[in-house]
Amino acid sequence: MNNNKRKIEIIKSKDNNYALKVDNKFVYSRFYPTRDAEKFIESNKELILNKKYIVMYGLGFGYHVKELLKRIPSDSRVFLFDLDVEIHDIAKKYNLLEDIKKDSRGKIILGNNKNFYNEFMDKVSLVDDIIVYEPLLKVLEDEYNDFRQAIKSYKIAKINLERFEPIMKENEEINIKNNYNTIGEFFKTFELENKPIVIASAGPSLEKDLNIMKEKREHIKIFAVGRILDILMKNRIKPDIITILDAGEVVYNQIKGYEDLDIPLCFLSTGSRWAVQAYKGPKYMFFNKECSFNKENIVIETGKTVAAPTIDLAIKAGGKNIILCGQDMAFVDDKSHAGDDKNIEQSSSYKKVLGVDGNYLNTTSGMLEFKKGIERLIENNKNVEFINSSKGAKIKGTVDMDLRNFIEGMVK
Repeated sequence: MNNNKRKIEIIKSKDNNYALKVDNKFVYSRFYPTRDAEKFIESNKELILNKKYIVMYGLGFGYHVKELLKRIPSDSRVFLFDLDVEIHDIAKKYNLLEDIKKDSRGKIILGNNKNFYNEFMDKVSLVDDIIVYEPLLKVLEDEYNDFRQAIKSYKIAKINLERFEPIMKENEEINIKNNYNTIGEFFKTFELENKPIVIASAGPSLEKDLNIMKEKREHIKIFAVGRILDILMKNRIKPDIITILDAGEVVYNQIKGYEDLDIPLCFLSTGSRWAVQAYKGPKYMFFNKECSFNKENIVIETGKTVAAPTIDLAIKAGGKNIILCGQDMAFVDDKSHAGDDKNIEQSSSYKKVLGVDGNYLNTTSGMLEFKKGIERLIENNKNVEFINSSKGAKIKGTVDMDLRNFIEGMVK
């Protein structure tokens, strides 16, 4: 074992099992590891009972896996993933995994398997959610930080989805029943006129671009997130489209007072039915998945932020020069959104992110997730030039340039 990287200790527990300690962190209870395992499986029973397939990350010493196997029928299949070969070898040395390996219901996939990541993604697609034994994830070596972050992102997304899933389902049923135009109709009628598309997002640095957007309005198209509509209209800037993504009734406030505009409202099929029904202008529904109702088979990337579908709509509308404004994904001037007063207090929970000016800015885990989603979208569309006029986080794949400089250089 290589203890230069981590200090691994095996300690005899009070229940005559082995407790595992890595860098002074107990992976199992110091005294009763099997009791811990029972509690863990009980807390995840909704992902276990009556399930044909179960996906779990974290094998460790196998106590929780043995408990799981006690509770599932003979025709269930359990896929056990673990990158930590070092801990696996210790468990093997102490003969802790023999019963699991003999059980035909379980399949162990370790980090030394060259197909680990492909198989993980393949098996995740079989289940509604994965079971993660967090203590084992936390003690992984630093080389696996990307995987650890990916699991964290997955769980954050699932939490948000579960919170709004009933509303989203009802929204989609009502939106589809109302027979709105779909996004393909918008693309047929939209005229790009060979102009660059400005993505007006809700970050605080949008404020610095409002004047140039108004001055040079005839030279650009503006795709705006719903939250920023009020600020744009009060600055006499009429966007070309408005995008909404979220499901809640509160989303109606984004268009309140502007229900009679003739601007296309583009909305996700699960988006707020209250906002969509109240809006009297042209409306176009889009989907983020293939389904029987998505007859045009146009899939719009939604990520975890309304900026993502707004950008993808600009791409699919033919945009070749897309400028991000207010896409800060960090606190700028102690503000989180355009139009806010300075309202951000210091917190030890904040993360740091490299800003476009070379300094590190405060941000949150959620905003970093948004950033990753947007960067993936940019990475997948290398035929498009992306300009970042925002003053927040540096965005991979973009060229940093003020909107004013870009437009004035273009119209000379």
